[in-house]
Amino acid sequence: MKRTSTHSPGHWVLAGLLLTLGFIFAYAATLGELYHFWFHGFNWRFFVPILFVYMLWHRRGDLNSLPAAPSWAVGVVALLFATGLLIVGQISSTHALREVSFFSALGALLLLVWGKQRFPTFSVPLFYLLLTTSLVDRMLFSLQAPLKRISAVVADATLSTLGFSVIRNANILRLPHSYIEVADSCSGVGQLISMIALAVPIAYTTQKKTSKHAILLALAIALALVLNWMRVILIALWHYGGQKESIHGPGEIYSLPFIFLGGLVILIAAARILGREPNMSKESNGEPRFAPRRGDGLKAMYTAAAILTATGAFLHLWKIQPTSLMTDLQAFPMEIGGWRGKDLDSLPKPFTTGVADHEVLRRYTNRNGTSAIVYLGFFPLQNQEKELVDSRYQWLHTNARPEKLTSESGDTIRIKHSRANGINGNKLDAYFFYNINGNQLVDAHTAKLASIRDALMYRRTGGGIAVAAFTAENTPPKERVRFLRRWATLAYHHLREKE
Repeated sequence: MKRTSTHSPGHWVLAGLLLTLGFIFAYAATLGELYHFWFHGFNWRFFVPILFVYMLWHRRGDLNSLPAAPSWAVGVVALLFATGLLIVGQISSTHALREVSFFSALGALLLLVWGKQRFPTFSVPLFYLLLTTSLVDRMLFSLQAPLKRISAVVADATLSTLGFSVIRNANILRLPHSYIEVADSCSGVGQLISMIALAVPIAYTTQKKTSKHAILLALAIALALVLNWMRVILIALWHYGGQKESIHGPGEIYSLPFIFLGGLVILIAAARILGREPNMSKESNGEPRFAPRRGDGLKAMYTAAAILTATGAFLHLWKIQPTSLMTDLQAFPMEIGGWRGKDLDSLPKPFTTGVADHEVLRRYTNRNGTSAIVYLGFFPLQNQEKELVDSRYQWLHTNARPEKLTSESGDTIRIKHSRANGINGNKLDAYFFYNINGNQLVDAHTAKLASIRDALMYRRTGGGIAVAAFTAENTPPKERVRFLRRWATLAYHHLREKE
């Protein structure tokens, strides 16, 4: 006897609606961040979800030919893991975790509702969606500096070979009547991402063999680099006779569309040369099967909707409360062991001010004229714009090593010491620590974990950072140690929060 479904189309519409609303309810803040990234960053990323849908539609025949039985155990566990990441990421203002959670949840829903047999067909389009996030940018950011240098070297070598007069100084190309600098936007990283965004759907919809996918992807990477080099060379030629008002050529013709459109034409031509695979979008002859019992699909959708709704409710109810200091930060002493302080409006590089909600910016000077820069920052409540572990503090952690001081009372004070480039090429010795809920920490990862713990357990994410910096060659060691002992003790007490 043939089994028939007792569920009307209305049941499927209701289940789909509840699942969609539950997903939006849980990921509303994350979707808002992605929207901001799409429209205020690289606008072309908005087309990635459209191409994602097209890729699935193009392979609809493959999808319909496979049974779709919900994978309950794997799907539920994966969805709980994804929502757990969302809770941790949103409460701790860790946007990267929220982005990972977003795509983990999509994958979990595919497993839970459609099952493991269809998941491999979904996997490539799902990973393609990662291009809509900042995760790819963060992963490729480390390539920016070397790619800028390579672009400058290639442009220098090419122009010199062609007989043009050019002198390269790092990333600057000095021309007879002007000069150009290979900026971050000319590193090729943005072009690399956009070319990958073109190559994946072209390969997925025209080729079935993995080897041909790899060929098109490798071609896209090579095109991004070579076309970017050509772009830098053409910009240098444009400015060769003198500095022009339009930076990227006449009518800005050598801006990003130059690479995007050129790469699109070449990739489509390459896909045609490789040959279109047969039956790439052929419909399945058999009736699409959802599951042995269609009610399983509805149960899976209702279960997912319940998990997502519960997650959204928790995030809306578990509100982080701001903290306050026991002592006003501006009451930090103007004299530290004979060193007299003076308030500053700003600090020299590599310092960045305005990161924390409350800050102390001072220069302390002793009788011998030796000076120290002191920075104290306090965050009553961390969020995406105001974070204690911030990229603008990253220079402190580069090659930093832990050190210990003995306070006046005999207690051990843990700090970290790093050396950075200051103004006028002077080396700067910086000493720092974090104070989170009374815990003195020196490692960025430990500080982030402490903030997450406090958010989950105590509904608080307040914390502070203290930095003291000296010009490396101009501070006698004994004077420095005496100052640091007193500074660290005072900074710890002035960054203590109320219970």
